[in-house]
Amino acid sequence: LPELRDGVVEMQLSEETPDELELDDVHSVPVYIAVVDLASNEEFLELVKSSLLAALEAMGPLARFGLITVSHKIGLYDVQGKVPVVRHISLNVAAGGEALVPLEDAMPLSVLLAPVAEFKENISAVLESLYPVSPVDNNGLAVGGGSNGNAGVDEPARALGAALKVIVQYGAGEGDEGTAFLNARLMCFLSGPPNCGFGRLDLSTAAGTKGSGVPGARQDKHSSTPQTLTPRSSMQQEEVVFHADLARQQVPITADDELRSADPHLLQPSSDAYRFLAQQALAVGFCVDLYIVSSAFVDLPTLQLLSLESGGDVFLYTDTEESTMPQDVYRCLSRPQAIAASLRIRTSLEFTAARAYGHFFPDPQMEGLHHILSCDQFASFAYDFEFKGRQSFSTDSECPPTIQVAFQYSKLIAVPAEGADKAGDQDETPATQRLVRRLRIFTMRTVVARSVRQVYESCRAEVVLSMLVHKIIRAIMEEGVEEGRLLLQDWLVILTANYNEQYRLLQAGNVSASKIDTSFSACDQLQPLPRLVFSLLRSDLLRLPREGASLDRRTHLHYLMSRLEPRFIQCLAYPELSSYTDAETLAFPRHSLSRAALITSGSPLFLLDTFSTLVVYLQPTAVDVPFPPAQTSLLRQRMKELKNDRPITPRIHFVRGGLDNVDVFDDNLIEEQDVNGGTGGGLVGFLDRIAAEVRVYLQ
Repeated sequence: LPELRDGVVEMQLSEETPDELELDDVHSVPVYIAVVDLASNEEFLELVKSSLLAALEAMGPLARFGLITVSHKIGLYDVQGKVPVVRHISLNVAAGGEALVPLEDAMPLSVLLAPVAEFKENISAVLESLYPVSPVDNNGLAVGGGSNGNAGVDEPARALGAALKVIVQYGAGEGDEGTAFLNARLMCFLSGPPNCGFGRLDLSTAAGTKGSGVPGARQDKHSSTPQTLTPRSSMQQEEVVFHADLARQQVPITADDELRSADPHLLQPSSDAYRFLAQQALAVGFCVDLYIVSSAFVDLPTLQLLSLESGGDVFLYTDTEESTMPQDVYRCLSRPQAIAASLRIRTSLEFTAARAYGHFFPDPQMEGLHHILSCDQFASFAYDFEFKGRQSFSTDSECPPTIQVAFQYSKLIAVPAEGADKAGDQDETPATQRLVRRLRIFTMRTVVARSVRQVYESCRAEVVLSMLVHKIIRAIMEEGVEEGRLLLQDWLVILTANYNEQYRLLQAGNVSASKIDTSFSACDQLQPLPRLVFSLLRSDLLRLPREGASLDRRTHLHYLMSRLEPRFIQCLAYPELSSYTDAETLAFPRHSLSRAALITSGSPLFLLDTFSTLVVYLQPTAVDVPFPPAQTSLLRQRMKELKNDRPITPRIHFVRGGLDNVDVFDDNLIEEQDVNGGTGGGLVGFLDRIAAEVRVYLQ
């Protein structure tokens, strides 16, 4: 059978024609609903407008788009008439966040979701009408414990949880008639944490311990209280419910005091409210994407549940000036998506997949089966294998260990308009689409290593790092950051000890006098690991708040590293530094992250890739080198390749030593920095401590 052979086999299981899909039904076409936070400021909304205009360009011609705004009330936008209309529905926050008028009664879902191809100009005009609300618009609603962590400070109401609760009900329909969406995304644009109603995050007591690590840190200007602005369009506004009673006593959802006191740096959520909302969204067929712009603490460990539990994406930006949100939105929506997918792995009898890692959901009935609502080519999943009992691999080459992965998914495929294949019609807009169901089977037979040394010499450092990251993240979730750091360092100690024993580098019976090889000089494949572990210990994933770590940043790293493929995880953990003789000539493809590398290389130009940023650095002595490099240069072409091969859009910096602020470059030269934020000798001192611990371990 083809599926039993090595390699990849793909087959089509079924196909639904345009007639069967009922394309007039909003549940059968791609749907995008933007949920925009108006409790923000003008800079934030300008960024959101640019992002949504980019989103319109990425959406297919059959897509439907809906715009909903959120503050202390919900705004529903009808763009399908001659004059766009917004209808505001107040939220009864004191009664659990229910809308005082059902959204379907205020505006049918089919009216909210406008065909993009037909109403793109109206949608663009409506986006220009968005303006922030101010605290005086709260209708007496008391808010507190918000983005600056100061209870009692007046700020606009941001009832996100209550709004999402009724929006999901809106999408589900009424009674048993509700139909799940085939491919729908809720894109939530936030400038701060929810501060009232269902899902309120009370940060007044947690901001000092969970935020930037600096209690009372001031807010960035881009997340400050907005000024009252006037609408900039003549769009008709209809207030469906006036003067809602929102000032009654609220029941905030706060942190679990016992959990926080035990370890305030866990990546645990402070509430299950957003897990509940994500599960409800998942049942309707919504993926929830989060786009958050805030330099202050927003409790991302809690908010990210909206995306983690529904199959969406999380994007975190610290300010509007350097945000790449428009590019990220465009990329996210323009990439091909596999929807309603399932993944299953099978093995031969000797071993089994004991643990699974990634953004998917286990099937409640079938063991080893996981479900994925939506994913693209950058999604990555990992498995941890174990032997079954005491049985080991057979040395019989006729029966090698075998792994088989089955990935079943659906995909919407555009169908060109009739006659579009004729000459000159290549650019004809697709008139319809069809839904295909496919099954991809990958079968791999592996070679059994004859010795531990052969295992070492066949490993890939980035894959080892990826599995380490998954395990460490799970340890952090269950036991705290300190335990995660200890486990990672102990792993390196044990690996180093075993390596020295396997390669017979120790003096027999005299370990204390032996020189411990901590650089794995006899095994090229293991040599990157000490640097990767050192860098990971210094990353925000494992640093403590007293070392300047941000819990939101750590959570976002957790999110990224738990879904990225190994090469990107390695880039996040240990950025890549390359040097250029000039903009057209690569000098050396990879340097260590140290100032010594800059001095000894003799090169004037360096390119630093941290995954989220690309930094071009010019040495202070290189006064005759054209800078920034020309767009057509080899260096710029390399930057373009790196930028296009990313699930997110990296920020780009050009800095000149001696003239510009070079912190964005210097901060990544970590090998002279200590893992504990002090002066412990950097990487060299770290490896000396590992060698000392190896001696203790072996004695």
